[in-house]
Amino acid sequence: MSAHGRHGPWQWQEISFGHDRVALLVGSQVQLHARLPPGLYQWKQRHATTGEIEDDDGKIIARSDKNCEDIDMSASKRQHLYLVLEDWEHGYTIRKIDVESFDAADDAAAAKDPEALPEPPVIRVEADHSQPAFFPALGTKILALQPSAGAAALPVFDAATMGLAVAPQPQGDALARRPTLVAVGSDRIYGLEGVRVKSPSGGEREVRHFEVLRAPAPPGTKLWSWSSVPAPPPFDPGCVTCHAAHPDGRTVFFSAAAASGASSKVGSGGGGTFSFNTQRLEWTCHGAWMLPFAGQAHYDAKLDAWVGIYAGDTDNAGGDAAARGRVCSCAVVAPGRRRMPAPETKVCAEALFCEDEKRHAGAALVHMGDGGRFCVLECVKPKPKPAAAKATTKKVWKEKQPEISNGHHLPDSPEHLLLVTAFVLEYGDQGELAAAATRRLSYVVPEEAAKFLEKPVAFWM
Repeated sequence: MSAHGRHGPWQWQEISFGHDRVALLVGSQVQLHARLPPGLYQWKQRHATTGEIEDDDGKIIARSDKNCEDIDMSASKRQHLYLVLEDWEHGYTIRKIDVESFDAADDAAAAKDPEALPEPPVIRVEADHSQPAFFPALGTKILALQPSAGAAALPVFDAATMGLAVAPQPQGDALARRPTLVAVGSDRIYGLEGVRVKSPSGGEREVRHFEVLRAPAPPGTKLWSWSSVPAPPPFDPGCVTCHAAHPDGRTVFFSAAAASGASSKVGSGGGGTFSFNTQRLEWTCHGAWMLPFAGQAHYDAKLDAWVGIYAGDTDNAGGDAAARGRVCSCAVVAPGRRRMPAPETKVCAEALFCEDEKRHAGAALVHMGDGGRFCVLECVKPKPKPAAAKATTKKVWKEKQPEISNGHHLPDSPEHLLLVTAFVLEYGDQGELAAAATRRLSYVVPEEAAKFLEKPVAFWM
């Protein structure tokens, strides 16, 4: 495939490299870009004499011969952070952030002015703002679920190919309110939700939805499909506090708090930690204890542990304050072990949230691949206006106390901010969990997008 045209004063010729790469011969240079929707082209410069391909910042990302053959795109295929935002009047946007370009997180970086979010968005997703929307991911695909909006299908965006497919919505009112969605393996997303519905007798009864969405395997041979799982969870899905996929690729763990008015017996709504084997369709109760995470935890092969944001010790009034802004790890629980003690928890000493607790609005942890690489996304509120000084007739001197840092400094901004902090987790000499190689960047967030960012949604792809 080839085409001709003009680019500024130069004539150009298009040379196809498949479904996702196109090279343009422009004068003495070859420009390489990804084949994307209109208006979203990413231009790369190739020098005809050296065969080096540069990005917009002048960095060499690939090399080829002058005929544009045998291009090595491995460097340009590095992964990025894909951030979901509710910042479009007709729905949501997904933006790509280059975390690898962040500067080291020092005092100079903290004082740096916040940046604008990357433009343009990779894709826009139409949605009804009056209804909840959910964005799970499977491999390189991001799905946009909004069952309550009544749409017949849901869009599936592939960050690797920039392709867009469709999948069916869950049947009926399943997963329409506040589901817990978990990817298991490379081809399934499981969804749990508990709702109260009116019974024919006039009272209320609990309905537990447990659904699975299967991807085409291999791609192109079948359509995406939903089905009900004939093994309802032994806990209230509305009380799930955290979940973690087991590295065996077939088991997923859930911790659930005790349902209101439920029996204290584990498995009867009394709370605890459970696992589900997706091959045998069996639930296992591991104990009346809770995994230490808030939200999703991630398995990291280098650490050989689950890692997540620390939920704190709910039995200790001071536990949450002491643990605020920290991540933790715990050993992976063996799926076959029943009624076992809770695994040991290691809490990272470094606080990764902002030091001003009053400005904290929400956060999420993203796993950036094995090797202990993670990033924290934190939404913070605008800096409050200073209160008017009160008149006083007497000056009181107080002894200056040493400053104790419980987080990092914030840029002075009157706007909502999204702080993205990348770091590497590792074990110290005493086996303690520590964060190193920290890098940080802040972005200005539109006020209308701040509510959605109380539970940030982002993926490393």
